[in-house]
Amino acid sequence: MTQFEVRHEFSPRDDVAIVEFTARGTHEGELEGIAPTGKRVEIFVCNVVEARDGKILREREYFDALSIMRQLGVMGED
Repeated sequence: MTQFEVRHEFSPRDDVAIVEFTARGTHEGELEGIAPTGKRVEIFVCNVVEARDGKILREREYFDALSIMRQLGVMGED
């Protein structure tokens, strides 16, 4: 089960929303060729959503993939 915790919400204009959240879950399925590890992971995510005429026009999501790999034990702490 994945859990989401919204940390911040910001709307600089009527047609743009920015949401920062924390996602927590267990690695139970293949991820980028990495077999399930059963490890718990926590990542910080930022979504930027743009709307036009009441519909989502574009969504961008930013997160630290290296942090996920380190939590899964795939990458070391360099």
